[in-house]
Amino acid sequence: MRSRVFVPVNSSVLLAACIGFALPDLMSLRTAFAEPPSELKLIGVIRDFSAGHPDFNVIPGAGNGHYARNVDLTLGADGRPVFTGSGYQVASQWTDADGRPIPPHLYNTFAAPCGIGVPGIAVDGWFSMKNQSEIDGYDSTLGPYGGANVGDAVITLNNPLELNDRLNVQNNSTFYGSVLVGVGPAQTADDVVDVSPNSDIFGTVGVLPEPIPMPVVTDPVGLPWVGPAIYDDGGTYTINSDMHCDVFEISGGTTVQIDGNITILADGVVDIVGGGSLQVLPGSTLDFHLKKRMVISTPGNGNPLDPSSFRIYSSVMTQVKSNTGELFAQVFDGLLNIANSAEFYGTYVGGWLDLDQNAKFHLDMSLVGVGGSPGDSAGAAGSADNGGITDSVTFSEWFRDVLGENLSTAHTITLTRDVSGVYEYLEDAFYPIDDRLLGNAGEPRNNYFTYTIKAEFTYQSCAGQFVEFTGADDLWLFINGELAMDAGGVVPMVAQYLDLDRLGLADGATHRLELFYAHRQPISSVFRLRTDLVLSSTAPTTISYSYAGD
Repeated sequence: MRSRVFVPVNSSVLLAACIGFALPDLMSLRTAFAEPPSELKLIGVIRDFSAGHPDFNVIPGAGNGHYARNVDLTLGADGRPVFTGSGYQVASQWTDADGRPIPPHLYNTFAAPCGIGVPGIAVDGWFSMKNQSEIDGYDSTLGPYGGANVGDAVITLNNPLELNDRLNVQNNSTFYGSVLVGVGPAQTADDVVDVSPNSDIFGTVGVLPEPIPMPVVTDPVGLPWVGPAIYDDGGTYTINSDMHCDVFEISGGTTVQIDGNITILADGVVDIVGGGSLQVLPGSTLDFHLKKRMVISTPGNGNPLDPSSFRIYSSVMTQVKSNTGELFAQVFDGLLNIANSAEFYGTYVGGWLDLDQNAKFHLDMSLVGVGGSPGDSAGAAGSADNGGITDSVTFSEWFRDVLGENLSTAHTITLTRDVSGVYEYLEDAFYPIDDRLLGNAGEPRNNYFTYTIKAEFTYQSCAGQFVEFTGADDLWLFINGELAMDAGGVVPMVAQYLDLDRLGLADGATHRLELFYAHRQPISSVFRLRTDLVLSSTAPTTISYSYAGD
């Protein structure tokens, strides 16, 4: 389970830093550490609609509830959400390690540079994926890869050589996840990452604050010498003791099972080919040390339910290849090559990673320490549905002034800081425009409206900064134009929690937060916002058009 890392302030260091300051410097220091404000006033824009608008006073086709993935992951060119219509009703929530609901697209995203411990994929030199190769993530503790057990991965890329284009995603290849890359002087992450137009990284790319330590592999000593270890007669064999061998080969449809906690040192080449299989039995482990290369071209090698039980240590190459090649393992040091439709399940920490010709790397996020999100639990998508939104044209009217469709006005909410330092605005009857703008239209309250807030904040890495929202209708939150909360739908009444450390933001820099809310039904209007960010907003520009129905 992932734990958040808190960095305490060393008071003696802080005191030493103050010695010798003149009075103006002390005053500046006192200002810098001043108590945060007791209230935050956020100014936004309310837009009032009539019940006759096709997207308001509706029930989605799959019924009221939470809908996700109906808006694009980035804001449009006009700074507003873009309707895609490719969404679904959420059957069960995706959650973090503490059981808090998170948006599906942030499932198993990396949790940023908070003292990265055990990385999932850490490369010390070059990393290349090409020719329809793919990387994603899953959690072996939830069962086999596939179905709902598919998510994002996290890669860290060191920068010992300070060279450009050391992460190449080419020729229709796809990486589902996020990347932290080391950069040299005057470099940016874009200098290190090269993605061709027909390939993509579906996640964030951030800067690695310091290199990931690479493993120092030493060969075991004192293992019993057995000479060549060749299993090729089609039978089934059990290895239940350590061995030091020359070549190691499994072929001819032979199965070799590992029973116990076993260590093997191979001086020669290792081949698992020709229908052979090396299986690590449940409750057993295999530490395999290579002096020369290993080639695997057959399925079922390792333990599919526990890749951590097969650990490969090498200063040379481990190769998984052919359309039947399949390996469940953790590979340390050396080089890893996956090619020709082969599939790898587990983790890799080493000097060079190469995926080619429809190769698949499925990162086991349960084996990722701080720096990943192995505690996330996958939810489930229900019926495909647009969440009661007619189309992109009607949706485009929600958050802009449209003559004959809406009236707008500025509106301020006040968040109050509690004893724990969290700012809260908790309103279970959020009706800010009763008897105003278009009026109540014969109803007790003025129901159909949208609300937009734009604010700025300073990100502090590993400080536990968060945003939490619960509402009766649609809510989309964007950070720097990227979707960070996805709680669309009518009466979803689901909290969503955003850990800012997931987003790969620049530490100490100012970032942009944009909140888009809609109240589309007359049942209830709930608006509960909690955050420890010190947000600041400025007065928006609004135009209150004459409404065509007046």
